[in-house]
Amino acid sequence: MLLAMAVLTTHVRAALPVELATVNDIVTAAVLAWPMAERLKRIALNVLTYDALDMREFEVLLAEDSGAPAAVAVWDPATAITGSGARGALLHGLYVRPQAQRQGLGALLQRQVAHRAATHGYHGLVVKAERVSVSYFEHCGYARLDQSNPFGIDYPYLFWHPLDDGDQPAACPLLEAST
Repeated sequence: MLLAMAVLTTHVRAALPVELATVNDIVTAAVLAWPMAERLKRIALNVLTYDALDMREFEVLLAEDSGAPAAVAVWDPATAITGSGARGALLHGLYVRPQAQRQGLGALLQRQVAHRAATHGYHGLVVKAERVSVSYFEHCGYARLDQSNPFGIDYPYLFWHPLDDGDQPAACPLLEAST
């Protein structure tokens, strides 16, 4: 008996400005799967979705799984977050469609952003996480920063992850599992 196996291929590329709707579809799918009240999800979407200006000002990376858009990472290459000698790149958003979660796409996008951040001279990634994603970033080895953080940012779920010599967040189990 001959069994056919599907070969899944994942590709990461810069999203084009005309793909704004695709980016926001991924953000929307991810947010609507969050464990919170439906009304809060709708309110959050007004703040978390992107517009045409964002597509020009941020770098938006799109992960495609077998040709289908499945995840997106958005970061700001132009604005350094600095403090105590550290220069951090803001990972503005990381969203994975619910059906594509736990397959390493978020980790893959983190690696891509980290590599790009390192080439811009950043020392690490800064994340202003939503409460629902705190455990994800903790699992990836990000350090949660309190209000006395070196960046002077007052945000309840602020994380830092230094870049290692391999241009990726160091010691992240999710990153290692997806390579």
